[in-house]
Amino acid sequence: MMDIYFDDEDLEKLFQGERLKGKPLYQDAVIQKFKKTVLKLDQFSRMEELYQLKSLNFEALSGNKKGLYSVKVDSKYRLELTIERIEDNGLFIKDIIRIVRMSNHYS
Repeated sequence: MMDIYFDDEDLEKLFQGERLKGKPLYQDAVIQKFKKTVLKLDQFSRMEELYQLKSLNFEALSGNKKGLYSVKVDSKYRLELTIERIEDNGLFIKDIIRIVRMSNHYS
């Protein structure tokens, strides 16, 4: 399985089931879908396998987001992430996912 880390502390807290202080950033239904999406990512060993699960809509981003990838959380939100490949003498060891942010796909 891939190692998954969070660059966004609030997303990490939400994933762990903690409530954030202040006005909620996301509705409960979005938080549940976010958690399910992260758990789906955890099922795979390699980046290439993410393409197999069509519901993730895994894609490399371009333009000012070049170097990032995204997966679909729901029709409005997506997770933006980086993937670091670890190799030893050209042999695959593992991929590491860093979840950068959850963005509104249409804003």
